[in-house]
Amino acid sequence: MPVYPDTLVPCPAEPLPELLSWINHADSLTNKLKNKTGNANIYVLNQGLIKTNWWEKFTLGITDAEVYRREILMSSNQNQCWYARTMIPKQSFAENRVLFDRLQHEPITNLIFKNKSIQRQSFYSYALTPQCIEYYWVAPYLPDEADILWARLAEYTVDGHYSFYLIEVFLPGLMRTLS
Repeated sequence: MPVYPDTLVPCPAEPLPELLSWINHADSLTNKLKNKTGNANIYVLNQGLIKTNWWEKFTLGITDAEVYRREILMSSNQNQCWYARTMIPKQSFAENRVLFDRLQHEPITNLIFKNKSIQRQSFYSYALTPQCIEYYWVAPYLPDEADILWARLAEYTVDGHYSFYLIEVFLPGLMRTLS
């Protein structure tokens, strides 16, 4: 299922140079955070099978009635660094249940970067403003309102066939942690 980047709200902005290396990082962000700060702590906000929402249908083209959705916050040194949402269409989840059941006790980074059957199919980075619905997914975790946040959205496939999606939204705490 292709991502429809034209459905993302455009924002003519450029990320801070310090953030660009994080946005374009092709390997595990968690490992990069651990290497830079000495620690990375994951907090699972929720996970489970849930009704597919309009953003998942419209932006990701998911036609399944349900998705397995997992939301996490990643922090380091008492700063919330990013929010991530994994969205796995019900059929992809059902066909790869053993793999995705690992999310009950492992981070998504283990599945993506330690499994040769998973390949990244597409990748987009874009700015989020208060006009974007994705902004409101993370608003409860922002200590102060931010004018612009940066996100990266990727589609992955298992065995080249079963799609799932990962969006990561960088929070202002990442830059505080690194300074």
